[in-house]
Amino acid sequence: MPDQDLMVHCDLLWRNRNGGSGDSSSQPRGRSVVEILKSNKQREVEEKEKIKSVREMVEMAVLMGDVKTKPFYVIQTNIFLQTEEYPDPAVILPAEISIARFSLQDGVMEVYQAFPEPGEIPLGYKRICLENSKKGHRVPLEDDSIEPGVEFVRHSDGKILEDISSFLSGSSSVFSMPRYAVQCQGVLGTLATRGNTIPLTISVLSLPMLLFMLGNSSKEGQTLPSINIAEAELEKEQFMFQPGLSCSWHEVMTDTSECSSATVFRWCFTLLDLCCQHYK
Repeated sequence: MPDQDLMVHCDLLWRNRNGGSGDSSSQPRGRSVVEILKSNKQREVEEKEKIKSVREMVEMAVLMGDVKTKPFYVIQTNIFLQTEEYPDPAVILPAEISIARFSLQDGVMEVYQAFPEPGEIPLGYKRICLENSKKGHRVPLEDDSIEPGVEFVRHSDGKILEDISSFLSGSSSVFSMPRYAVQCQGVLGTLATRGNTIPLTISVLSLPMLLFMLGNSSKEGQTLPSINIAEAELEKEQFMFQPGLSCSWHEVMTDTSECSSATVFRWCFTLLDLCCQHYK
């Protein structure tokens, strides 16, 4: 059955279960089956376009002869909270953001890191925010819970977006693991919305796809058999216990490995370890 026919069929079934009425008062507040299918279809199209974008980016760099020196950017964020998207718009309370700049030739050149203001906590969600912090990134939710030690500074949304724009030097693409892509894009969008500024034109692309392309674009030919294998390599976290990767606050004040700066360092090191040997 064609996708469009399937969506219509499912929507009719859904309406019949609700008495055949199109009256919104008889419908649940969540999305209809048609809306879900359309959303999933749109997401699939977007993901295919992103994969194509990474492929073309690396192929062009190889063609131009600058694949070794081309800078790439890797992003990770930590959050206190991300609510469900439906029936209301999702709420994201950011805790930390880091972006690493690296190239095959120079390795990790620089990491930008910042602690945003969390924002207003939705009613009933404070406990969840505190639990997410305690079991993960350990970033304090409230200023009065900050312990004496290394200076802890939060920056305004506008300042962070300005810093990121400068750090990216005109690039409109950053890379992350697929399971964090929506979160990272959401944090960037939240900072722009709260700061009442124009959102940065940034696409969060697949880091495993970047590893797959770079790993297979040297003169040695294919070294990684699939994107899934590339993703599995990045998930190994083989540099987990490397000291000095976290931001100064996390390094001194916590024992967590979930500082966003440490995460982007580890991802970059894994990619470099797997790829650089083939470009000598």
